Amino acid sequence: MVRCSISGASVLLGGETFIGKGKTVTSLGWKVVYQNQTDPDTDKTESDQILPSVKSGDILKVLKTETKNELTKPPAYFTEGTLIAAMEKIHTVVDNPEYKKYLKEGDGIGTPATRAVIISELKRKGYLETKGKKICASSDGIELLKLVPELARNPILTAVFERKLRDVESGKSTLGSFIESQQKFILQEINKAKAINNGLQ
Repeated sequence: MVRCSISGASVLLGGETFIGKGKTVTSLGWKVVYQNQTDPDTDKTESDQILPSVKSGDILKVLKTETKNELTKPPAYFTEGTLIAAMEKIHTVVDNPEYKKYLKEGDGIGTPATRAVIISELKRKGYLETKGKKICASSDGIELLKLVPELARNPILTAVFERKLRDVESGKSTLGSFIESQQKFILQEINKAKAINNGLQ
């Protein structure tokens, strides 16, 4: 087994901080066989860089600098696999520590058994469509997002529900009060959606 450690280093240069990331091989494992020859299984496109050993306070020489004019790239489209993974790891895009904790403990949006079903249902209703392996919002899906209040589109809502359900489970709250609060919330959000819809007309 080949063992590597992922490492990074920050360097102060001209008053700006630059960060370099790479990996350090700690054990060659089976690759010791190919030390002096080409490994046939090596991915020729692999771009992982090997970082030298540095420690805090080291002074490094800048041998070369260059600037590039490039355009930023939009995020890649989801595939069904990456969308399911994003639903599971939704806590990684939430800043609030408390909500992040509830989403992480609750395994994100949906469950392993329901995430693919959620996506299939959104496709069936015409809110998602596929282009090759890509999954993207359909025109109907985009219009729906314009009508839905911001909170209903935010993963924090799932965290709020998780917290309330935990309170019911621990006895801090009752199922009846949870259902009552959900009914009030749904009515409020419906009224907000109606107001947004009226404003678009």
